[in-house]
Amino acid sequence: GKTIPSHPVQEKRGIIGFLTPQPLKRLAQSVLAEVYTISKILEEDGISVRIFEAPWILGNNPDKRLAKLVTKSECVCWILHRSSEQTQLWFKTHGIPCIVRGTSYQSSNLPYLDRHWAATTHHAAQHLWNKGHRTVGLCLPPDPLKGHQLMQKGFFSFAEKGWNPVLIPTPFETPLFFEYLAKAFKEHPDMSALVATRGNQIVPLLSWVEARSLSIPDQLSLISLTYEPFMERLLPTITYYEENQTKTVHKLIRMLRALTAGKNIKSISVIPEIYPGQSVSVRHTPPSA
Repeated sequence: GKTIPSHPVQEKRGIIGFLTPQPLKRLAQSVLAEVYTISKILEEDGISVRIFEAPWILGNNPDKRLAKLVTKSECVCWILHRSSEQTQLWFKTHGIPCIVRGTSYQSSNLPYLDRHWAATTHHAAQHLWNKGHRTVGLCLPPDPLKGHQLMQKGFFSFAEKGWNPVLIPTPFETPLFFEYLAKAFKEHPDMSALVATRGNQIVPLLSWVEARSLSIPDQLSLISLTYEPFMERLLPTITYYEENQTKTVHKLIRMLRALTAGKNIKSISVIPEIYPGQSVSVRHTPPSA
């Protein structure tokens, strides 16, 4: 007959650290869902996932504090979320096993899993251009992330006739974001569409639009490059980009398992799909010369 194992619960074989500069309460729902899914699946390997909030990793010199954190935590490997070039270089220099959940800088060349941001913003530009929009704002957070540089690159490298991309800095503080929006619309009164690079920009954008009695999509079209669950409850429905979350998480888990087994891993860029909502209108009026 079968022997009953004396330890039914597998002993913990290690911790994976999820390192983020964002406070937990500000992490996007999709990120929390991903971390939760990873920990549920990796539990079977005897591996747990722990979130480390470290707002200082986006600061000027995170090295000493990184050394202290990494030594003390004894993680088998790390997932770097929203990481700066300096943080990535520190992990690279010290040979610490990690995956950038985002895009790695060429200088660090760390393995990463991210959306193909340049292709996504280029596609959004094409989509809006096809619908007759010419002057379009890209709402971009100021964090020094490689993904943000790529978003800007894809959006501004779109080269159709009459395309006029506008960069709108998007700090987390809503009043400041509103100031940048007002300035952009004052300088570009013909701006007819906005691209939100992060789902958390949608709510402040909608309040701003409402305060000015603008209607979406008649006076202003809106696209989000990411999806958040709360968007399902909005009217008009927002046009957004999303990849298959389940597939992405499983790709990340395969990478983590390979990494903890000491194997070399390749970076993965995911191409999302566009899900058209009712937030983009067709502009028939030719832009005045």
